[in-house]
Amino acid sequence: MKVTKFTACALLLMFVSGCTLGVAEIEAGIYLMPVSILLFLFVFPLVGAIENAVDRKRHPEKCLAKKQRRADREAAFERECEARRKAETIVEVKLIGGGSSKTTRYGVKGAIFGGLLFNVPGAVVGAILPKGTKQKQRFWVKYEDGHTEIKEVYSDSGECKKLLRYVKW
Repeated sequence: MKVTKFTACALLLMFVSGCTLGVAEIEAGIYLMPVSILLFLFVFPLVGAIENAVDRKRHPEKCLAKKQRRADREAAFERECEARRKAETIVEVKLIGGGSSKTTRYGVKGAIFGGLLFNVPGAVVGAILPKGTKQKQRFWVKYEDGHTEIKEVYSDSGECKKLLRYVKW
């Protein structure tokens, strides 16, 4: 907000009414405070809008420059969205191979239960025992913008199902 004479006067009125209410407890502050609040809530936005309208009429080149900057920002945003879309759009997928990997998610639980049942030897054995395997698939993925990557995903994941739709058998 630009500080104009009106804004400065209204702020001074609010300051004076606040001082009279807070320090001197003069009855005039009781009447000045609601008036200054009404000025602040209703008249300030109206005066600001009028000042902006007058400013736009006096200096239309500023308004055009703002519109041009906004159009440039929107165009840059559109280009960025298009580049992101191309970077995420899959063109071709090849299944390279698969494998399995051990998971260690049950190691702590096995150690705790083994320790509860058979003390220290049970905890050691529970932590060492195989935890299970999960199948992984490896894919070569080519995107619309030309970049490629090799993805390794679990066979039961949603991403694997998505990539398998693009594989040409």
